[in-house]
Amino acid sequence: MGISNFFVANMSYGWSGNLGFPMPKNWCFDQFVEYTTGSGVDIDQDASSGRDSGTKKFESTGGVTADEALKYILGNTNLQIGGKYVQTFGPFKATWLATDEVADKSSSNIVTISNNELPEADLTAILETKYKLPDWIGHLTVDGIGKWGISEKIKKGNFELEIGDSKDGEFSFKLKYYVYQIEKGSLSETLTIEIDVTFNKSDFDNWPTYDPAESLEITVRAMFVMAAIIAIGAVVAGSSPATGVAAVFVALATNFLTNNKV
Repeated sequence: MGISNFFVANMSYGWSGNLGFPMPKNWCFDQFVEYTTGSGVDIDQDASSGRDSGTKKFESTGGVTADEALKYILGNTNLQIGGKYVQTFGPFKATWLATDEVADKSSSNIVTISNNELPEADLTAILETKYKLPDWIGHLTVDGIGKWGISEKIKKGNFELEIGDSKDGEFSFKLKYYVYQIEKGSLSETLTIEIDVTFNKSDFDNWPTYDPAESLEITVRAMFVMAAIIAIGAVVAGSSPATGVAAVFVALATNFLTNNKV
């Protein structure tokens, strides 16, 4: 495959005018000066030989819309872009949001989703170092987030987990999925799926007390209780596999209740 026409950079590092080289006979465009606009955008001034007429029409490749990606990831859902959907099950309240929020890449809570997988080691490290969660709770939480089934629908993106400070016995955490690409292709719009979860210590008065020092059996048993509640109460079909939600909730609730005993 040969080269038929040339775009010549004829500026300070360029061809004929500065270094004495002649212009190639089959040049099509010649860049000889560059201007900077007030907004900081650089614009080239070019000459044209007429060998290449360029184009007057551009066709968009389209890409995947945020709405298409949202439906693909969550399945049959009532959640709309710019809206929110609230679920309650047991002591927990989960608010789902679909926004155009852009990820803050400087955040220490952000990890990269690549080829439909969350980096388990990175996420566990955040839970253990920043939030001081015990090792077993960190692994249970990461396992639960993975089973939630959202990240496996995202080919490329970011994930952020925020655990809030307890206020008046209320505890909260957020999961944010910044979606850049799904199996169908890259998104043409910004999409962030956010799940805000809150619960209050007083709501657990009739629930068993969890203690990491005790046998793991009670935690597993509690997880299946939560799974049953969620399976009955879930209204966003296909978006929240019960075992995954239960694992996340039980892991974080265990840590909270253990450290806030009356």
